Amino acid sequence: MGLNRSSPVARGNDYEMRELVPGVGFGDIRLGASTLADVERILGTDHRVRTRNTTQACDPSGCRDDIVVFTLEHKRLGLTIGLRQDPEQGAPIERALVRTVSVDCNDPKACNFRGATSKGLRIGDGKDRAKELHGDIQARHPSGNLVYSEGLAISSAYQSNRIATLTLFLPDDIKRFQ
Repeated sequence: MGLNRSSPVARGNDYEMRELVPGVGFGDIRLGASTLADVERILGTDHRVRTRNTTQACDPSGCRDDIVVFTLEHKRLGLTIGLRQDPEQGAPIERALVRTVSVDCNDPKACNFRGATSKGLRIGDGKDRAKELHGDIQARHPSGNLVYSEGLAISSAYQSNRIATLTLFLPDDIKRFQ
């Protein structure tokens, strides 16, 4: 897939400096509202699908596919966008909704993202700075992520106190991060 030359990234509109707003989104990409088609219009189609799976909802009458989950990687920005689609709605994949936005910069040399959260937390800051800016954590995920109720999860590089990943999510989805 080639880069969409009309996208903000292609025009140089500095998405690598955009603000990450916990529980809301990243630039023009809105959690729970933007679709795959919106993401491709905003960032272009220079991405790859990293994973795709289906979760199941079960009740006494049996199990059914609940949501389809997949992620898009925009490597240049260190950006991963998680989308979910309800197969029962029969909507085309282009209408799958954005549920998470992550900036993962475990290798800072390969990551162009230089933005921050709305409170000023940046990749490379220490966990103490996260507490100073975003308060106490709501939960600690088994993966090691520190989860904040406002819709932010952070993780650090292996054996480091430095933040390597910032993940935005809808506060209603907090149980998925605990």
